[in-house]
Amino acid sequence: MFQVVAVLCFLHSGTSLAAERMTVIDYYNRNKHDNLRIENRDGAWKGQGDSGWHPLKVADIANGYVEYEDAGYNNGTGYATYSGALFLTNDKQPMFALLQTITSTEQKCPKTTYTLETYRMDGDQMVEATDVMPPLPLSLFMKKGANTEKNEVPYAIGFRLPRKGTTVEAFLEASAPYCVREILKNARLEPIKLKWNKTTGRFDLPGNL
Repeated sequence: MFQVVAVLCFLHSGTSLAAERMTVIDYYNRNKHDNLRIENRDGAWKGQGDSGWHPLKVADIANGYVEYEDAGYNNGTGYATYSGALFLTNDKQPMFALLQTITSTEQKCPKTTYTLETYRMDGDQMVEATDVMPPLPLSLFMKKGANTEKNEVPYAIGFRLPRKGTTVEAFLEASAPYCVREILKNARLEPIKLKWNKTTGRFDLPGNL
């Protein structure tokens, strides 16, 4: 996510002493969910999920990225992956992104849902921000020239947070049962790369869309 130099720059910026000491784990623990936390337990970082505490799969604190999995989600009828990424603006203001990826195996065909939440600091509090991501209509995920006017069925978007760099990927989620064949055959194969804008503190769409 961030080079170590960038993190050190953040630590020596003119922010408050409390903010200087905060890491991606501190921001993760300020999300709105009481059952999603990361703690150092018995000498190892572990993340809380639906079925208890799980070792972190990735604990890249220096680069602002954490990730862990819960294989026993919903009484073993699914599994979940939780990832968090820290982004900084030009003036070192933090924006934290929390991605929950949950796959249900209760039905014959597994269904995966993605929930992306974004947070900013408001004083000493982390508050959810709804203006960080650009609008993502169905037409963005379709091949050029494809007619989307008749596609009135709902659609689902999947996301991937970057472990390195500052680009989030968005894609049409094909596992959803309402992604009908007519939509999928005209969908773009490559994900949309959303670029982090350090000036505005938001993500921008690529210029070629």
